[in-house]
Amino acid sequence: MKRLRRFLFAVAASCIAAPNVRAAHELTLAEVMGQAEQNSPRLKAARLQEKAAHEGVGAAEAAYSPSIAAEGLDSWGFPGSSGALGIGGLMGSSYRSGAAAGLLATDTLFDFGRTYFNVKTAEQLEELQRVGFQVDRYAVDLDVLRTFYACSRFRSEHEVWDGLHGEIELVAQEVVKYVGTGQRSVVDKYLAQAQVEEARTNRNYFKSRMNSTVARLELLTGRAEAGLSCPALPAGGETVPVYPTGAANPYVRRSEAEVELAKSRLSERKSDYLPKIVGVASVGTMERVRLVNRADYSGGLGVILPLFDGLGTVRRVGEARAALDAKTQELGAVRLQMDETNARYDEIIDASKARIEHLEREQKLAEEGFSVAKNRYFKFQGTLVDLRDALRNIGRIETDLRDTQANLLEAEGSKALLNGGSAVKPAEGKL
Repeated sequence: MKRLRRFLFAVAASCIAAPNVRAAHELTLAEVMGQAEQNSPRLKAARLQEKAAHEGVGAAEAAYSPSIAAEGLDSWGFPGSSGALGIGGLMGSSYRSGAAAGLLATDTLFDFGRTYFNVKTAEQLEELQRVGFQVDRYAVDLDVLRTFYACSRFRSEHEVWDGLHGEIELVAQEVVKYVGTGQRSVVDKYLAQAQVEEARTNRNYFKSRMNSTVARLELLTGRAEAGLSCPALPAGGETVPVYPTGAANPYVRRSEAEVELAKSRLSERKSDYLPKIVGVASVGTMERVRLVNRADYSGGLGVILPLFDGLGTVRRVGEARAALDAKTQELGAVRLQMDETNARYDEIIDASKARIEHLEREQKLAEEGFSVAKNRYFKFQGTLVDLRDALRNIGRIETDLRDTQANLLEAEGSKALLNGGSAVKPAEGKL
């Protein structure tokens, strides 16, 4: 009994390792998350999308600068009939004939906010991609967290049943001796052997589950080296190693970014109601001129005032306004959903803590019951059925305790990640 008691307390404190756990390097949660983030194709794609959105900002800002093109053409037949070529300035003049070449500069001098809102929209798209990366990272980290604690759960349960298997084998050996001397029924021998097989089945089952989740951690991190393992569940009272960073919930942040993007797009559509002032200038040379004197430069300034476009602008503004209203409502829905998710995590955390408290009391009673059943059996005062039930009760309680502890840690970690936490501890003063 002393051996069993020492084993159970050691498992609770996670201070021993199972003899057949392939433990050369125990992964930590921060290590697995960091390597999974670096290895994730999903996050690599999100980073490239963010980069593409950043280039889009530069493309929108290019409208602030004039455009300069080198143009050249030659024409024949009826003069001034080559406008379909899209050549402008001196080179496209109807007073030119023959070959011509030169430079053409065009610029929107003032567009009453069109370019500003185009740039603003591009910046909001970049921000949306940035917070979208945070959402993708949360999904990757959550998968890692759940896999990591599933592995720790199976390792701890394997250790429990490995220890119980050893204890039950000792009991079975004593039972065989009693049966051999005729002091116990041969039925006890088969009951003891069945109990050994039951413990061996549970031990091997949890070992197989542990190895499977270790393999999945290797897949997530991109590490195929031998000897990796996950740690057993931490001792009672320890908290999950996920730290607050001061960042907001990634889903709420993404929804807020979508609202800001919708606002920018509405302003962008409204700017189509306004006029714009444009300028053009060109320099060049031409083979011949007609009807006018030759000049090697030209320039112009114009105002464009939109009057009617078939209600296209009105419809586009209405579409953008409806999209903004929809995104605003979606933001409210996301906030409500996140509040509900946090409430569910709180429910799991509170229930798990209460269950652990009761299971710890059950654990003490189970140990005492096993001690009494064992002493009574070897003093020929009790039956092997009582001893078997006492061992099964210990196994059930220990397994339930590890399951509940894993559920608690997973819920605490998931809630922390959902609210902007990270497995990497932030530097001092940066919370």
